[in-house]
Amino acid sequence: MTGDQQKALVTTGLYEGWVRGDWAKVEEEFYGPDMLVHIPEQAQALDREGWRGMRGMLLEGFPDFGMRVIDIVAEGDRVALRWEMSGTHNGRFAGFPATGKRFLVAEFVIVRIADGKVAEFWLGPDRLEHFRQLGLITDTPPPRALLVALRAVSRLTALVPRRAGAGRRPGISTTHTPPAEYRTTGGPDGPPARRAIEELWSGSEAEAVTDLYAPGVVVHHPDAPAPVEGREAALSLHAERRRAFSGYRVTVEDIVGEAGLVIARCRASGTHSGDLDSMPATGRPFSIEKFAMFRIVDGAVEEVWMLPDRMSLMQQLGLAPEGPPPRPLIALMRLRDRGRS
Repeated sequence: MTGDQQKALVTTGLYEGWVRGDWAKVEEEFYGPDMLVHIPEQAQALDREGWRGMRGMLLEGFPDFGMRVIDIVAEGDRVALRWEMSGTHNGRFAGFPATGKRFLVAEFVIVRIADGKVAEFWLGPDRLEHFRQLGLITDTPPPRALLVALRAVSRLTALVPRRAGAGRRPGISTTHTPPAEYRTTGGPDGPPARRAIEELWSGSEAEAVTDLYAPGVVVHHPDAPAPVEGREAALSLHAERRRAFSGYRVTVEDIVGEAGLVIARCRASGTHSGDLDSMPATGRPFSIEKFAMFRIVDGAVEEVWMLPDRMSLMQQLGLAPEGPPPRPLIALMRLRDRGRS
């Protein structure tokens, strides 16, 4: 299949299944029989049945659920995209009754194609922003807000049906880095994107590679209230992470790109040894998934979109429990009351 054919396969399959609702057609024409879906909050991959269950819960909570592809690239057997999801919370979702509020979030996904069908998904969701827009968490105090979000997401993923043994197919990684035969290079602009991730973001020699960023670079980070503009401000953002997380490293696990646009799935790790924003040091180690997209011109990064798995980070730092509560809505209201007191 050509790159354009692979893009059409992925986007048409997503639209037919999630927007038009013709799931039987999607499973027959677009998804392979052993398809797997990797979600950061779940240690075990979903199979087709689990993916169908996830879709059912989302459509129950958001009957007008919609999606729009913003950016898409194809390379080798991979398609990577950044999409926008939206909907109105008019039904029960993750244990929460309808709020009537709308959400609009941008997320990432990387797809592997095999034998003309989708064989594997790696999702990069932004559940924290999703729940925030629904009013199910508050912006202050952050640890308590994150606690509620984590509990809700844990409840949601625990309800998804999974076939025994799903995600343990020989030869396919179900956790982190794909086997070597599946890896791609990121296209012609893959090298500067990879160097930005592994040297500029986390390397001890970061100061020597600052020219990877264009002078007018713009960085979009979910923890920043607005886009970070300019090389100096962007470098300061990365330096804050290195100061807060000793031994901080970001490594590429999957990278897909074409000329001018690169999408990467990474792993960020370190130890929380310094304060970051409102989070005091916990001394705990962490290892989380992180997605990023780069717009590159003449070998220099002009724009970056970053999406770390903030929920898993909070769990690993001990700022939120890993298990779901039996009554998350009650927990939500109690935490809100504490936040006001």
